[in-house]
Amino acid sequence: MKQQHNVSCVGVNFNMKRIFNIFILMVVLVGVAGCSFTKEKINSDSQLAKAKDLMINDLDNFSYTANIVAKTGIIDVTTSMSCKEDRKNNIGYCSTSTYGVSTEQYYDYGNGKLYSKVYSPYSNDASNGKWTSSSVKNSNTNSWLNLNDYIFDIKEEKQGTSTLYTGVISSEKLANAMAQTDSNIDTSSIVNGDINISILVNPSNYIEKMNFEMEIMGIVEEVEITYGNYNSSGSITIPNEAK
Repeated sequence: MKQQHNVSCVGVNFNMKRIFNIFILMVVLVGVAGCSFTKEKINSDSQLAKAKDLMINDLDNFSYTANIVAKTGIIDVTTSMSCKEDRKNNIGYCSTSTYGVSTEQYYDYGNGKLYSKVYSPYSNDASNGKWTSSSVKNSNTNSWLNLNDYIFDIKEEKQGTSTLYTGVISSEKLANAMAQTDSNIDTSSIVNGDINISILVNPSNYIEKMNFEMEIMGIVEEVEITYGNYNSSGSITIPNEAK
């Protein structure tokens, strides 16, 4: 006999609101990943940190996509991100979508400005779907690349012409970094457990992929970031409506 599952509309609505809150935390984490965690010890001499520096300092531009799967215990919710980094003009852009919730973000690194728009069908806030601006500090890229400074216990192995690195990020470092933002979030209950991460670096010493799993507020997040279009993703212009 085929087992049937009944889920009430109230239950679905509650879980969608919780998923939306997790989604906003993921957006915060993306911003945190681009911050300079000055209060934390970093592993700046590692090959991964050097590969990160090469991409940020030597490339004119590149793009990346991120796929984040949230294991909610009821359904798996996928967040998709599509981003570009215009290193020549010091501007970044990301669009993100998950289960009806979408964001757009422009980072003006030179002027320390973030322009963002979030639309959610689960929110009645007056700012829903409208552009807002805020100041950002100690940031030179919106990508997850700066996480490479905080990877320890690194091991490496050859995969064809590329190199696969594995290591660990301390959840305490990540929580402390989040505490330095203006998000007003209780960071002590956000990230649970250290993060095991793997990084694929190509023969040009550019990062191609980052894979890791983390637990946020009891929900397991599987993250895969893929980089590409090195020096061929083009420039970015911040639209006037965002400003």
